Amino acid sequence: MLDSNLPVFISVAESGSFSQAALRLGKSPQAVFKQITTYEEKLGVKLFDRSPTGMRLTPAGISVYKDAKFLLSFSKESIKRAKEIEKNEGNLVRVALSPLTPTKFLGQVWPIASKQYPDLRIQLVPFENEKNIVWNMLSHLGSDGQVDIVVATYDEDFLERRNCTALKLRDLQLSICMSSTHKLAQKEKISIEDLVEATRRRGGGYY
Repeated sequence: MLDSNLPVFISVAESGSFSQAALRLGKSPQAVFKQITTYEEKLGVKLFDRSPTGMRLTPAGISVYKDAKFLLSFSKESIKRAKEIEKNEGNLVRVALSPLTPTKFLGQVWPIASKQYPDLRIQLVPFENEKNIVWNMLSHLGSDGQVDIVVATYDEDFLERRNCTALKLRDLQLSICMSSTHKLAQKEKISIEDLVEATRRRGGGYY
């Protein structure tokens, strides 16, 4: 992220000599001397006054040194934050919801969960309630898929056929939405057989 010459420059400024800086950096004095000379030429600024007693920063060099220390510290903190973000990616839980899934309870449960697990993050992933989409999603739960959890209604046969396990969150009243012109909308009572027949007529969609 930073100019590779900065750590060398800081080391020479703090040690006061090429040889001492070379020891700290694990380089030869000649390599350190060449790097500082190249850096001064690159900046167009004289950074050090050289004398038999050692190296001393020029006024311009002092200014660059202060800024270099800040930049180096800022760079380390930036990398540290980036690693923390990457580390916390493992705390992300992807929850799949369809338009037909009641979501009010999530707003009730999430404040409790986030208080108990403050590093936990949730991402809501919408999906269409179609048979092939649901099947593909359930077949690839976890790290190799797009979601970790699917919030949906189910029965034991549903779980067995799709080789899944489930955690019961709550009992929900079954609701059915349909057009006012739908044939079933004219009936006072609707049976499971009516729903199965309606499903067959629409081409095997997922309910």
